[in-house]
Amino acid sequence: MFQERVNAMAGKWGKQNEEFLAKVDADKSVTKTASGLRYKILAPGSAVKPTKESTVKCRYEGKLVDGKVFDSTKTRNNEPTEFTLSRVIPAWTEGVQLIGVGGKIVLYCPAAIAYGEQGQGPIPAKSVLEFEVELVEISKAK
Repeated sequence: MFQERVNAMAGKWGKQNEEFLAKVDADKSVTKTASGLRYKILAPGSAVKPTKESTVKCRYEGKLVDGKVFDSTKTRNNEPTEFTLSRVIPAWTEGVQLIGVGGKIVLYCPAAIAYGEQGQGPIPAKSVLEFEVELVEISKAK
């Protein structure tokens, strides 16, 4: 019975994910990379961009395809979060490298380059995710 519920939920998310990505793909202002990442640069930021080994500080908001926000720095006094790009989901590692300090980007992340088959916390398995990210600071690789 439990597996039937999981399969039904995955089917629901699968259809929503497909419809969401079809809508994103129809938007001519969105670029798609070889990995499947879709992105739209809202502001390019500085000429200097981070590498995958950089430690960065970002403000962000993450949403599921139904629009539900699952994580946001706005709920934490809008304080940027610090992390090394090589230690986050592949979509972030790839996408954040496309902007400089002060830049803003929207990342549309297929499950394969997000949390995949497992999901995590409030993120269901096989979820396509949408993030709006602002790069606040780049630190040197440690």
